[in-house]
Amino acid sequence: MAQVFYYLDNNNAQKGPFDIDRLKSVGLKSNTLVWTEGFGDWKPASEVAVLKSFVSNLPPPPPPPTPQAPPVEPAFIATTVIAKNFRCDGCGSSLEIPKNVRSTVKCKFCGTECVLDGIVKNTEIAAKENINSGISLSASPAKLHRQLVSRLYESPYIPLDAFEKIEVVCEEHHCVPAFCFECYGTMSFSYEDGQERKQTYTVGSGENIEVREKTYIDWSTVSNEVSITKTMFVPGENQLAKFVENLYMPLDAKQLSNQLTDIENLIYPANVETYRFDLPESTALNYYVRPHMKYLLETDVKIALRSKSMTRNLSMMGSNIKQDMKRVFLGLFRVGYNYNGQEYSMWATGDAERIWYGDLPFDPLRKQALDEKNAALSAAKNLEKKGVGWLVLGLVVFVIAAFVLWFNYIDGYGHELLPWALLTTAGAILLAMLIPSYSKKAKEHNKQVSNVQMEAQNDLAAFEGQLADVKQQFQSKKKALRGIYAGLSDDENAF
Repeated sequence: MAQVFYYLDNNNAQKGPFDIDRLKSVGLKSNTLVWTEGFGDWKPASEVAVLKSFVSNLPPPPPPPTPQAPPVEPAFIATTVIAKNFRCDGCGSSLEIPKNVRSTVKCKFCGTECVLDGIVKNTEIAAKENINSGISLSASPAKLHRQLVSRLYESPYIPLDAFEKIEVVCEEHHCVPAFCFECYGTMSFSYEDGQERKQTYTVGSGENIEVREKTYIDWSTVSNEVSITKTMFVPGENQLAKFVENLYMPLDAKQLSNQLTDIENLIYPANVETYRFDLPESTALNYYVRPHMKYLLETDVKIALRSKSMTRNLSMMGSNIKQDMKRVFLGLFRVGYNYNGQEYSMWATGDAERIWYGDLPFDPLRKQALDEKNAALSAAKNLEKKGVGWLVLGLVVFVIAAFVLWFNYIDGYGHELLPWALLTTAGAILLAMLIPSYSKKAKEHNKQVSNVQMEAQNDLAAFEGQLADVKQQFQSKKKALRGIYAGLSDDENAF
């Protein structure tokens, strides 16, 4: 019997049996595993003597990879964009900022080399983090000054010399990465709704039967759902997260869409400080977005139930939130100023329409005096105004009681009522005698209370008038705060 072989193809599938002639046509390789009767295990075809003559040899190993030359930096692209806030340090002309600029740009008018580290970092981060839009730093120094002064005006404890001594020392420009989440959220809830019902029932029997009515509350379970859409900015980095949270997060980002500018047209000064993302998207979603959306949904549930007269056992089933996200840059201003050696800060959005600040300068003595005057006014308002109302009411009661008792005594219904009739009559006479004297004392007391109130109100008005005079004098001088904004004194928009 002719010798037959089996072999394993490229997929390790067994083929055969084939005789020698047939094996010549299947294209055996030298490393193809074959087996025939008498083999203890599979063997490469190159090791079988009868097959060596026609198996094809394996191709030689591939040559080692050719070393690649290091990447060549792209050539400088001469395309330029006009950046409105990038001006020459020498002559003040608008600078043309070439794309891919490294660190400086030369003014074509005066030749000054202007350092642009801020804008370079900004561009690099935008490209790396896939940021395509943002909110510019568009507020003018005059507007920032006006916002700072207005907040100082609002403080009741501001020192009277603050407007003369405060010195504005810096205006910082920050470009902060943030997430813009477009969210859709739903929340299911159930509650028991109460409706007042009336029910009739009978008591007694026969001729003595009586129909009565009672009121009861009929409770029924109601299920419903609320939904909201919300677009919000949330922090994308930790260092300035609280300022983004206080300034941008309360705003409806959808309404600010007209302020979102393509990355090529963002207006940032050359000295802008740009930050990198260091807050993961999942963290921003779970820490900021989900709790805020849940709060809004719960608020909507409570609003929906306000029209219900009676509810109980409210149960909220949790929220379902879907969102889309994009990465943006947000502009933040920080205006730093000093008073009596201590530094304070005011933070503002890119358009300075919304500001946030921590502590403000305050005079502890003014605070103490103002608190005392407010306390005196409150105490005066809380003094009881004693009048004759209760005496008059008592007199009326005694007169009625005496009339009833005497009427019953005269009609002979009860001679034992005579002592009580005499007693109530005496009480009525006594109250009638006390009313004029007590009324006079009550009027004197009320007059005293009114004087205390008027004095406290006058002291408070005079106290507040001191600050009003200081504010008016500052405004009338058209003189900006000391420091970097001093040159705005002639700018009407700064006050």
